Amino acid sequence: MVRKNSEKISTLAIATSLLVALLFTALPANAELIDLDHDALSDKQKANSSLVIIDVRSAQEFASGHVPGAINIAHMSILNDVRLLDRYKDQEMVFYCRSGGRAKSVTDALESSDYTSGKPLYQLEGDILGWIAADQPLQKLAL
Repeated sequence: MVRKNSEKISTLAIATSLLVALLFTALPANAELIDLDHDALSDKQKANSSLVIIDVRSAQEFASGHVPGAINIAHMSILNDVRLLDRYKDQEMVFYCRSGGRAKSVTDALESSDYTSGKPLYQLEGDILGWIAADQPLQKLAL
């Protein structure tokens, strides 16, 4: 009787361990945040036509000068409705703002969710201030 109970407990322990292991492997991995310097971003742009560069500053800041090819989606808009990024979900996304705070809040929110399904997220090292300091080109919009 004792032997049968211990066999049942052992079988149950093994089954529980396997179930826990399966659950952890089935959970989506959090995204990895990778900083890209201006050279790495330029190289990535040339090599990857589906790369999406997202400037999370205000529309006025964006118009005054942004990384060529970037699109503008304000950080609060993304934080309020991440579905704004749905059309880019299958692409690599690079985020930047003026000095890092707003882009970091967006990447933190995306990292802690399963939104990117474990795909890496990129942030422009030094953000737009670093881009300008490195004497990289700016694209401007007429207001």
